[in-house]
Amino acid sequence: MSLKTQYVRYMPDVKDMRDGTVYISAEYETAIHRCACGCGHQTVTPFGEGGWKMTLDNDKITLSPSIGNHRFKCRSHYLIQAGEVVWLDR
Repeated sequence: MSLKTQYVRYMPDVKDMRDGTVYISAEYETAIHRCACGCGHQTVTPFGEGGWKMTLDNDKITLSPSIGNHRFKCRSHYLIQAGEVVWLDR
């Protein structure tokens, strides 16, 4: 699954978010997207100490460490590398 990036100041409401889009707020040092599995849950990844590291290469986002949505019913676990979802074991 390929992901697009969209730069925003304020994060959209989950009902206004599009699947396959990562919304990035540089001002608030956070990225947000709908869970990559398609369950529709909002996944928030704050940057900085204790959070995620974001890198961009030609608008292709990489987030590290992995995203583990263990509190969601889907329990999805994945990486976002160069704008692509890489599935990991749950």
